Parts: sequence; C-alpha cells; structure tokens
Amino acid sequence: MSMIGNFFRTDENTVRKIKNGEMSLAELIYENDDLDESLWIDIDKTWHAIDFTLLGNAREKKSKFASLLRGSKNDKEQPENILSKVVLNGDFINDEDVGYGPAMLVSSKDVHLVNEAIKNIDREQFRKMFSMSRMVKEKIYPLIREEDEDEFFEYVFPYFESVKEFYENASKENQCVLFFIN
Repeated sequence: MSMIGNFFRTDENTVRKIKNGEMSLAELIYENDDLDESLWIDIDKTWHAIDFTLLGNAREKKSKFASLLRGSKNDKEQPENILSKVVLNGDFINDEDVGYGPAMLVSSKDVHLVNEAIKNIDREQFRKMFSMSRMVKEKIYPLIREEDEDEFFEYVFPYFESVKEFYENASKENQCVLFFIN
C-alpha cells in the first residue's frame, strides 16, 4: 500500500471548526463534491524525499512520522528551521484519522515564512541538496537502491515545484496549510 502525501489549504475559521470538532476534515476533503480542487494537492510518494532534501536529515522526521503512525501527539517543541514545516510540518490539528493518522497544521503566519524560505529554491539548488545515496542510507520512503538517481530526481522535483506553488497561493490568500498522508 502506498503512502501518498497531500496538502490542503483553508482559512482560519475552518481550521478553528476542525480543531473544535465542529467539522470533520475527512468529510470536508473526501465527501465534499463542491470542494475547489485548487485547495488540495497530492504529491504522491515524494513527501519524505522532499522533506529529507530540504532538511538534510531524517532523524527528527522519522520520529515525528513514527508518532504520526501511532496516532500519538507530537512533541511540543517547535523546530527552529522553518523548512521543517514544509512537509511533515506542524502540530496535529486534532485526533481525527484522515488516512495514516491526523493531519498536521501550519498556521497562516508560518505559511508566509515557509513560502519565503522555499520560493527561491530553484532546480539547480534543489539538485545540489538532493542526495540519493544519503536517502538510501536513511531509508527515505519510497526509495529503493536500484533506482537511478537522475530518474528519481526527475520524479521528485516537479512535485516540489507544486509544493512551492501551493504555499505561494496559500500565502497570498492568508491561509493555513494541512498536510496528511493517505
């Protein structure tokens, strides 16, 4: 079974309703035929590779993801590097399981900071940060040893570009971002 990374952007009022249990995120994203498709992107299985490329390590994210899979709350400590909020990105919005555990929330304030941090990361810079050998060593999902590094990069980079555009749009609209795996 694949673990697909997803981003959803919405306003503070909707976030408040989800947090307070007045609204179900699962119903909003999975059962709403009127949902504007531009509010949601799927980055396939690239979420862990993007996260690792931006941060250069997997230790913090592995432990956070492990707690996500167990359904427990993540640590109250906030990472100082804003790039750590791009993918596995924030505090759980609530305990509602939307696939592989609850969604993680990035506040509208942090969305602006994330957008500023990633908007100028171009193909060349991302490629320099990208290390398949380190990803294999750290067992970054979904990588397997037999993959060609250039092909894997060509799979991951367009999704990173989508993430950049998504955060830019969320920032312009002063929205929050939710990340979840289904």
